[in-house]
Amino acid sequence: MQACYDSHWEQFATYLWKLREDQTLTDVTLKLSDGSLVPCHKVVLMASCCFFRAMFRSGMKETSELEISLEHCSPDTIRLIVEYLYTGEIALTVDNVQDVVMACDFFRLINLKQKCEVFMRGHIDAINCG
Repeated sequence: MQACYDSHWEQFATYLWKLREDQTLTDVTLKLSDGSLVPCHKVVLMASCCFFRAMFRSGMKETSELEISLEHCSPDTIRLIVEYLYTGEIALTVDNVQDVVMACDFFRLINLKQKCEVFMRGHIDAINCG
């Protein structure tokens, strides 16, 4: 039985994510600080993130590299960011939102940073405000 999607873009994002998970036609691998590898598609990274757009167009060594080291953020945060770049969805929690905000600054993800800010405003209380 075939899944039913609300929109073309939802179906598109779901299939892109599946292609990444299956490593179908991936052409770049992100190497994380814990040594783990995250296979990706350059075109998806470029289309959804100006950091990667600039990196892959710069003419620097990363333009043609098959493996890119990303040691600026925690591996879990990078995995969340990659999922967001592919799907437009992210699982924000009170435990990860601050790390995601820092990653947004690094990757220049303005829209995601705004989502984080909305999330944080909705989770302010006497315990975490001080």
